[in-house]
Amino acid sequence: MRPIVKAKVGSAVTYVDSQGHTVNHVVQEYYADYKEAKLPLVGNLGPYCSYCERQLLASDLAVEHIEPKSKNGKETEWADFLIACNVCNGVKKDSVADRDSHWPHLNNTFLSFIYDNTGRIKVNPDLSAQSRAHAQKLLDLIHLQRCPDSSDIPTEMDFRWCKRYETWNKATRQKELYLHRSINEEDVITMAKSSGYWSVWFTVFAGVDVILSRLISDFPGTCASCFDKDNHYAPIERNPGCDDPV
Repeated sequence: MRPIVKAKVGSAVTYVDSQGHTVNHVVQEYYADYKEAKLPLVGNLGPYCSYCERQLLASDLAVEHIEPKSKNGKETEWADFLIACNVCNGVKKDSVADRDSHWPHLNNTFLSFIYDNTGRIKVNPDLSAQSRAHAQKLLDLIHLQRCPDSSDIPTEMDFRWCKRYETWNKATRQKELYLHRSINEEDVITMAKSSGYWSVWFTVFAGVDVILSRLISDFPGTCASCFDKDNHYAPIERNPGCDDPV
């Protein structure tokens, strides 16, 4: 899961509206209607679900409340917002968030999870027991681990594991073409941005530093400090010195 940096209240974010107008927006602490924060969130984080990383039009994304509105969440406060696809938003629904859970804007969630070539996602087994437990809480909240032949089977409309699998195959093919110089760096980044699933692309292109660098810089809001550029962009702790350093 892509680690992200949310813009601070009072800082500027830029987005393009449906008429092609570039809008410079100053982030507010509270919004009259939380839906007014959707385009600023897209400007900050890109048109990607904060959880499954799917790329969508802004109209098909939802302002996601970390603390649900129905459970005393702060309905209009910027600090309570992420952005999510309808599936992730619907799965999480009114579940109360655990403060110990890993979150993409607070933790290095790329370090939290492992993605594989079957479209499956699991908690990183190399983490400490405490960090594994906190990562599992986020996974269970969003049910990203759903896949066939498991104890958590996808619903009829939950195609998230399928899309990760398709994207893995697409990214693998792009890597082969890139290494054979049949396509260039821009081709890879354009394909990655149009398909989403950042973590799949970042996993597949491990060892190709020029692409990893661009995946960090070209996806808006990606937390660059979560990766060691001097060690092939290996993921590193976001909260060193804490009980849960991830």
